[in-house]
Amino acid sequence: MGTHMTELYLIRHAEAEGNLYRRCHGQHDGPVTSNGHLQIERLRDRFREIHIDAVYSSDLSRAVLTAEAVYKERNIPFYTDLGLREIALGEWEDRTWGEIYHRDRERAEKFNNRPWEFTISGGESGPQAAARIHLAVLEIVGRNRGKTVCAVSHGCALHLLLCALYGLPLERIDEIPWCDNTGVAHVLFDRELNPTIVYANDNSHLPEELSTYARQQWWRKDTPYRDTNLWFRPALPSDADMIGKWRGETWRAIYGDLRAYDEDANRGATLSAIARYPEDVLIAMLDDTPCGVLQLDPEERREEGCGHINFLCLDAEYRGIGIGAQLIGEAVSRYRSLGRSSVSLRVNKRNPGAVRFYEYHGFERISATGAGGGLLLMNKEI
Repeated sequence: MGTHMTELYLIRHAEAEGNLYRRCHGQHDGPVTSNGHLQIERLRDRFREIHIDAVYSSDLSRAVLTAEAVYKERNIPFYTDLGLREIALGEWEDRTWGEIYHRDRERAEKFNNRPWEFTISGGESGPQAAARIHLAVLEIVGRNRGKTVCAVSHGCALHLLLCALYGLPLERIDEIPWCDNTGVAHVLFDRELNPTIVYANDNSHLPEELSTYARQQWWRKDTPYRDTNLWFRPALPSDADMIGKWRGETWRAIYGDLRAYDEDANRGATLSAIARYPEDVLIAMLDDTPCGVLQLDPEERREEGCGHINFLCLDAEYRGIGIGAQLIGEAVSRYRSLGRSSVSLRVNKRNPGAVRFYEYHGFERISATGAGGGLLLMNKEI
C-alpha cells in the first residue's frame, strides 16, 4: 500500500446484553456477555499480526471493551469518539424488541426496512445517524492520512455507514448485509478520502458456536422465519390457573409426578403475589400468546442489594428454542433500574439442565438451601 492511502478497519462490538436478551440497546450501555468475551479473544488473535497506528471507539462500554482486543497489547493511541456511537433510539431504549413490534409495529418496520423514513422521540432519525457516523469516520481518516487505524462501532451505525461508503442512497440499504458481532470491514481511502471497500462484514475469525448471528434469523434474507422476541405484561388473577399449570409441569419434570404437589396452595400463593406486587408477576408474551412467566420478589435479599427471581418458566412448547435468556434479561433490566447490583434465584439440584442454563448465563452457585440442601441459591452480578 502506498503512503498516499489510508487504511481503515471497521469493527462491530462483541456480543452484548441487548443482542442476547433481544432488547433495544441503541445508546443504552449494556455490558458484554460471556460469549462476547470469547469473541473478543478471537478478534485479538485476528489482529495480532496486523500493523495498527491508532484505535478509535464509540464511548459505550461494549465498544470500548472490544477495542482493547486491538490496542491493549500495543503501545498505540486509543481514543473514544461519540460520533461512533450507535443510533440513539430515544423512547425505545432498553425495551424488548417484542414489545416494540407489538406496540409500535409501523415504526419498527421503518427502522428495519426503510431507515430513511425512521424517526423517534428523544432519538435520531435514520438520516441523522447516517450523516453523523459518516462524518465521524471521515474526520478520523482525515486525521490519520497514510496510516492504518481501527474504528469500533455498532451494528446499525455500521450498516448505515457501509451504505454511504458503497456510494448508495439509504433507499438501497437493503443491498448491504448486516454485520455479526466483532465482524470486520476493511476500507482504503485515497487522498480525496474516496473509499474502496476491500471486504465487509467478515466474521471468519469466529467459529460457528461463537457467532451471534448463527443463533439468530432476523438478519437473513433467504428465510421467512423471524426470531421469537418476547414482551411482558403484568399477570392478572385470571392467569393464576395458567401459571399453576406451568408450576405443575416444572414439579413433574423434577420429581416425576404430582403426588406431593399442592395445587391449591400454589394457586393461592400466585394470587397473593399478583395482588401484592402486580408489576412483579409478569407473563411473557409472543405476539398475543402467553408463553411463560417471570415472578420477581423485590423484598427477598433486598438488604444485600440483590433482586430475587421467585419463579421463571416457559411453556413446554417454547422450550429449547433459545428464548429463555429473554426472561433473565427482563429481570436484569427491572432490578438494575431499582439500583440492585445482582440477581438471584433458587434451582433444584435434581434439575441439572436448569443449573447448566443459569450457569451459562452468568449465575454462580452461592449455597445449598431447602430440605437436605436440595435447592441451589445462585447469583448473577449485574
